[in-house]
Amino acid sequence: MDKDIERALPWVVSVALFMKMLDTTIMNTSLPSIAVDFNESPLEMQSVVVSYLLTLALFMPISGWIADRFGVRNVFIFANIVFMIGSLLSAISGSVTELVLARIVQGFGGAFLAPVGRLAIIKVFPRSRLTEMLSFISIPALMGPLVGPAVGGFLSQYASWHWIFLINIPAGIFASLAAVKYMPSLKVEGLARFDWTGFALVGFSLICGTLGLKTATGFYIPSIYAMPLVLASFILLIWYVVHAKRVKFPLFDLKVFKIRSFSVGIVGNIFARLASGTMPYMTPLLLQVGLGYSPFYAGLLLIPSAIMSIFGKQLVTYLLKRVSYRLFLCTNTVLIGVFMMLYATVGHDTPLW
Repeated sequence: MDKDIERALPWVVSVALFMKMLDTTIMNTSLPSIAVDFNESPLEMQSVVVSYLLTLALFMPISGWIADRFGVRNVFIFANIVFMIGSLLSAISGSVTELVLARIVQGFGGAFLAPVGRLAIIKVFPRSRLTEMLSFISIPALMGPLVGPAVGGFLSQYASWHWIFLINIPAGIFASLAAVKYMPSLKVEGLARFDWTGFALVGFSLICGTLGLKTATGFYIPSIYAMPLVLASFILLIWYVVHAKRVKFPLFDLKVFKIRSFSVGIVGNIFARLASGTMPYMTPLLLQVGLGYSPFYAGLLLIPSAIMSIFGKQLVTYLLKRVSYRLFLCTNTVLIGVFMMLYATVGHDTPLW
């Protein structure tokens, strides 16, 4: 392997991962400021976050096949360009609807950045160095949530919320130019046919379910359509299960659910993340709308949580060597629930510490 590629490729992927992870969290502390500009309630801005995350979830499953089909470098550069276009459109948006559409474009690019970047590392480096390289590129992914809220709050308070999107453009240009020089164009010949039917069924199921829940709270669609949309989501999901049992290469192989630990882990994760996944969105609103803190101050108050998240990831392996998986997961899940409930006790008279 070329020494220049060996040295530079991890940094190229790291920049892209940092940009994507930063954008996932930088928005949250800026939502109240954006809401003021658009004459909207901060509590009605969740569609801006949901549209981005839903697009990520929708298109990530296809990223690996697309990269193998058209080449890792080509798809990586394409994803960077789309992400930058989405960032620019987000910055010049004049309404919530425009911002939601721009975030969908941004999410489409972001859906390919992380998986294709990791795929490039896996294809280029030998197995003996994979752990080292994947650990290296995971550092920016951890740093994004650490600095994102504070950067978003700082820019919203002392500059303009538009800059939370514009800062992506120089990073995207650097990653694209560096990829042209240092990322190999790796393709796979004789690929199996992609499960487009399964992709459509799962995708529309996600969209219908999300819109159904949003419609129930007074979204753009009348609330009378909430239940039909949720029902359609379940029907499409059942349809996919039937479809996956009939095709040779399904989008998601259902056979893995026969592994008990996998099934229990997935089900437990769904319920745990239904709650914990709301915290990055709700906490900045609590601090700014509920307690009246400035955007920058609210962002700084979120840093301890990000630091402990990084520390916790390093602690997991150590703890699992000393206690069973079952004890660890059950204890951890209960503790997460208890600490989330403690937010209900926070008020104006709550000490800062």
